[in-house]
Amino acid sequence: MFIGLLSGAIAAILAALLSLPLHSPDDVFFNTASVTIGALLAGLVAGGLRQALPQRTFLIAWGVAFLAVLGALAFGESQFERVLSFGAPIAAVVFLVTGAGVVWLPSLGIPKPPIVSGAIVVIALALGIGLAGQGDAESGALALPPAPTTTVAASNAAGGTATATAAAATGSTAAAAATAPRGADGLPTRYATQADLKGVTFVVGEGSQASFTVNEKLAQLPLPNDAVMKNTALTGDIRLDGRESKITIDLLKLSSDQPNRDRFVRNTVFSKIPTAVLTVPALSGLPARYEAGQVVKQTVNGTLAINGIEKPITFEVEARMDGTTLNVLGKTAFVWKDFNMTAPATPTVSVQDRVAVEVLLVSKPKLG
Repeated sequence: MFIGLLSGAIAAILAALLSLPLHSPDDVFFNTASVTIGALLAGLVAGGLRQALPQRTFLIAWGVAFLAVLGALAFGESQFERVLSFGAPIAAVVFLVTGAGVVWLPSLGIPKPPIVSGAIVVIALALGIGLAGQGDAESGALALPPAPTTTVAASNAAGGTATATAAAATGSTAAAAATAPRGADGLPTRYATQADLKGVTFVVGEGSQASFTVNEKLAQLPLPNDAVMKNTALTGDIRLDGRESKITIDLLKLSSDQPNRDRFVRNTVFSKIPTAVLTVPALSGLPARYEAGQVVKQTVNGTLAINGIEKPITFEVEARMDGTTLNVLGKTAFVWKDFNMTAPATPTVSVQDRVAVEVLLVSKPKLG
């Protein structure tokens, strides 16, 4: 049985490392800890079978057991998406290593129980538990889109040369407020001053997204894990001329790398009021001029409505005007109780109270 445990430990280390780049169908049931424990158990079973059966019979039985596991994984697709693509390569490694181990390790004359072999078992357990919750989980960090190419930026800068020169020469507020030329659609061809923004609405559209990150902890494991849900279903208007701005997020379109988590959030957490609405009465403290490629940073105060509760909220914002496209990145955080909500919890997962929010808005101008 010791040879089986040693074989299982070797398989566990390989399988745990293999599981990291694979796309786990559920972090609670399929993580490095569960993979490690499964490999150790497989090693013990292989060791027991090898003691009871002749080598040829054992290899046949172990092959049949591998096929049975593949069948169980295929059946599990009805409960966990991607469980077969995640589990099949791991099962192949575990069965191959444990099967070969219990057949060939005894021929090496390993003493029972050697310190080195026992250390391998301890390393396997430490690795499996220590890496639980890690892997290919997506980050909730968002960033402004890449800045326009040098050619585009230079063109925009050239378009504002006349106004910039006049403002520098006179030092007058009137020069700085001079409006840019307008195209056939009535919109400014560039946005360099506050006057250019008068009566213009920036409509949030393609490229916009929001991320919500909470720290969750698997009940049986010591390490926490960041659960990230993202959403590209954002609509709304941004106005930089003193009028109200409003952004709406469809919370039923939130998605993560875990289908079970997504179903729980959609069907339980936000099923009654499925939208979040951010309202900023008026943006103040905006710069008098906008230079090509300039990132403007400031604090923005507004209100956020979730679950029918509206609360004041503050965003740390970075914004950049790329030609006529306005890109805005905002970051904030809230706690569930702010909106009369309780942090989701199940018997296997506990979620901390703080929710980190990042919102990227990509918007195009229109009149009105």
